[in-house]
Amino acid sequence: MDRFIRYAAYFVNAALVIFILAVVFNTNNSRDRMLAFAVLLVPVVSLCALKSGPDIEERKLQREVNKARLRAELAKLSGK
Repeated sequence: MDRFIRYAAYFVNAALVIFILAVVFNTNNSRDRMLAFAVLLVPVVSLCALKSGPDIEERKLQREVNKARLRAELAKLSGK
């Protein structure tokens, strides 16, 4: 499921970039064009964040470490 959400985010951000670039090239007003370029920053930054984030293996390991910590705390509490 994690992979599906990640790929969906890539797809939606790429679609936004294409849509905003279409708006940029189809506007005649320079003010609207500058506003579209400003809006273009949001999906571009989002794509960069997705690309530089942790990979699948790292996320799985982090999840396993968190579960192990919780199990240890639970065992400690139930042992008392």
